[in-house]
Formats: sequence, C-alpha cells, structure tokens
Amino acid sequence: MEFNAWWHADEAHEGQKYGEDDYILHLEDVADIVCKLTHDYKWDGYVWRDALDVAYLHDCLEDQPEYYNNIPNVPEHIHEAIVSISKQDKETRSEYLKRCCENRLAHFVKICDTMSNLNHSVMDKNSKRVSKYTKQLAKLIEYWEKKYD
Repeated sequence: MEFNAWWHADEAHEGQKYGEDDYILHLEDVADIVCKLTHDYKWDGYVWRDALDVAYLHDCLEDQPEYYNNIPNVPEHIHEAIVSISKQDKETRSEYLKRCCENRLAHFVKICDTMSNLNHSVMDKNSKRVSKYTKQLAKLIEYWEKKYD
C-alpha cells in the first residue's frame, strides 16, 4: 500500500481547528505553497512529492505524537524531516529554527508553513503575528541563502 500523508494528516487532526477552519485546510494551504514553489523541482534526491508529504504531516508529531508514532510505512527521509520540523520541549524558537534548517526538506516546508501562517495573520489583521512571521520568514530565507545558494 502506498504511503498517503494527506489521509494520515486528516485522521490525526480530525476535530482540530486552525482559527475557525478545520486544521486540514492549513495543511492543504502549506501543501499548495509547496506545489507553487516546487512543481517538478528536484534537489538532493528529493522531489516535490516528498515536500508535500512533509507539508501534510509537519504538525502531526507536535500535535498528535501518539497518532504519528503509529503511522506505518513512513519513508525514513520523510520521518527525519518531520522530526526536524517539530519543535522540542524546552527548545527556544531560535534553537528550533536553527535545528529545523539542518534538514533541507524540513527547512523548505518550514518556509512554506511560515508563508501560510503569515498570510492567515494578515487576513486576520493580527499585527503581532504578522510581525512574528515576517521576521521568521526573513530568518529562514537568510539561512537558506547561506546554506544552499
């Protein structure tokens, strides 16, 4: 059976909300950004499909660890990216972002996730979150340029 990240994400986040919307809509938004930025793009053996899998599951380990730990057949490189993109207890935001950026797939999806969060913050007219995500996006892109460009 083929691994289906969307199905697992939908199951894991059932009943969870992102603002007033079902949480899966946030994950689909992140996946849509991945598609817009990577369609047919390949780097270091990864393809955009790998980024989609991470986009759908990027919050699963943090929000639903029991569910995530029981998902069968998660490809190892997808699992490594999900671990990298998941904030650990007692980890500062700065430590988290630096660790996340050590995995190229996680780093890329975190950029897409931050873009989604920024967009929603603008739509909600939440200036505090707009400021937070603007700074975070700039830092993530700065790390990307130093490491990969």
